Amino acid sequence: MKRFVRIEAVILCLAVLFLAACSETGIQVDSDSNDSTESTAVTERQPEAVISEDNLREYVIVRTDGKRPLLIESATYINDAVKEIFGYSLRLNNDWLDEIGGEKAPELEILIGDTNRPESEEVLATLENDGDYAIRFVGKKLVIVGKTDTATREAAKRFADEFIKKELFLKEDLSLCGNIDVTDVFLEYEDLSAHLHKELYPGVTSTFYSLPSDSPYGLQKFTVVEFDPEQPDLYFCVTKGGTTANKLVTVGNTVKKFNAENDRGLTAISAVNGDLWMVSYAHARIEGKGTTYKDCSDPVVTKSLTVPRGFNIYDGEIITSSHSKLETPYEGDFYSFGVTEDGRAVLGNPQLNISVKNASKGLTASADGLNRLPANNALMVYSDIYSTSNYSLSDAFEIVIDCGGDYTVRHGETVKGKVIAITEPGGKKYDMQANYIILTARGTKKSLLEKYTVGDTVEVSFKVTDKMGNDALWQNMKNAVGGHIPVIIDGRSQGSKDNTAYPASILGIKDNGNVVMITCDGRQSSWSTGVKISALDELCADLGIKTAFLLDGGGSAEMVNLNGDSYKTVNKPSDGSSRTVVNTVIIAYGPKRDTGEGN
Repeated sequence: MKRFVRIEAVILCLAVLFLAACSETGIQVDSDSNDSTESTAVTERQPEAVISEDNLREYVIVRTDGKRPLLIESATYINDAVKEIFGYSLRLNNDWLDEIGGEKAPELEILIGDTNRPESEEVLATLENDGDYAIRFVGKKLVIVGKTDTATREAAKRFADEFIKKELFLKEDLSLCGNIDVTDVFLEYEDLSAHLHKELYPGVTSTFYSLPSDSPYGLQKFTVVEFDPEQPDLYFCVTKGGTTANKLVTVGNTVKKFNAENDRGLTAISAVNGDLWMVSYAHARIEGKGTTYKDCSDPVVTKSLTVPRGFNIYDGEIITSSHSKLETPYEGDFYSFGVTEDGRAVLGNPQLNISVKNASKGLTASADGLNRLPANNALMVYSDIYSTSNYSLSDAFEIVIDCGGDYTVRHGETVKGKVIAITEPGGKKYDMQANYIILTARGTKKSLLEKYTVGDTVEVSFKVTDKMGNDALWQNMKNAVGGHIPVIIDGRSQGSKDNTAYPASILGIKDNGNVVMITCDGRQSSWSTGVKISALDELCADLGIKTAFLLDGGGSAEMVNLNGDSYKTVNKPSDGSSRTVVNTVIIAYGPKRDTGEGN
């Protein structure tokens, strides 16, 4: 059996570590110096051993109730050290047991984090800054707590490394405090057990989490980027990577294009993949391929056509309306996440209402979508931000409108133009060009366009509403991205039952209004298994997120962060390399916005 060493070794260890002794009988360490001085004389009474070889097995490791990843990791790290040195594990518990039903909490506890025990509260009250932590006995309970979970984890790691693994006596006069810089790179990213927290740009932080396989979420690696969208020099942007909005481009290449071509002097800080998109084997079934998706086998396009799944806005321009009920099979509403020009983040269910008026003939019609698939029995509107062709089937009726100059699709806008060409079923198709709008109708909707003639004046009007009641916000939205499903809305779980372990990217809003971007790795058994979709609500709640929205995932899940003067993919995409995606969400810095508050 291994033995604990004497108390003199504790003092020597503390001097080497430069930890500050907080009791009156300890060693005072100046944080700016390697010199230590006595604060008061050491009393002659030799302190008693509180934790020793004889009673260590009786101690219970207690952390706060709730799945807070860093506290789980802290408790696990200490227990792993005990098992490594002594060959057994301590009992792990949450702090819910506190004289419930007359049963008192155990006397011998190692308290991790801000538990509900009065001993934890007593020590926590002495800490001031985010990086402060303390390791201290209060009676027979050992309290290991930081002002933040990051600091608690550092305290737990040092306790395990410098006491448990070195088999040191734990005396009643043990009272240590320390501090870490939570805004600096304290550990290298390659240290997979590390919790890495750093500042990418003033006001933008990146935190890397590594959870062990016995955590409530299993083996997980994920990164969280957080920022205040109201900070006037920060910008939430959604953008395409190609010349048109239906091109698939990697997140990294989209970042390069964004930096080179945006006209507002913005520079990307962090970026994640955005919306899902229709694929040829599913909704966009290609004529002659014989593909079937959920009992739907009718062809939709003549060639593969990329279409984002949800409602998307790039720099004030509406790119796509949300998935139409006529794009079979219809799988329900698709939500969107947006940020207004003044920095208000919101999750919504925006709807784009499109009115088409032939002013020359006095004809009006409602379109079924903007830049959607040319579905059967639908009237779709295509803008010049989109493809050179919508690859509609030969049965389509199409009207080509020249708007005579630049236009932008946005709420309240009416775009006017002249009909310059008409394609009747079986006729010649016309490619999209700058300043054009093309109306495409199939099936029962063809009759809406049959009376149009070349030279007619056409007006296309756009109005945005929101099923969640935030019409005004969505009518003034600057950037928005569609995606998969809401995870939490205003603190209420959306109750997903999907147990798929999924690499994913998530956008969220915290109580203080900050926005977070999260990318979780998955489908890699030795690295990260992926969080179950059904467990994302708890994970987001543990991270302090009140509203969360799941973007695209699988092999698409990727995060690229500013790394000095270059960019680095900070996760490990499950494909083994970066996948091309339909759009990218970017946090950028640039000239300060006018907040209207004056100087």
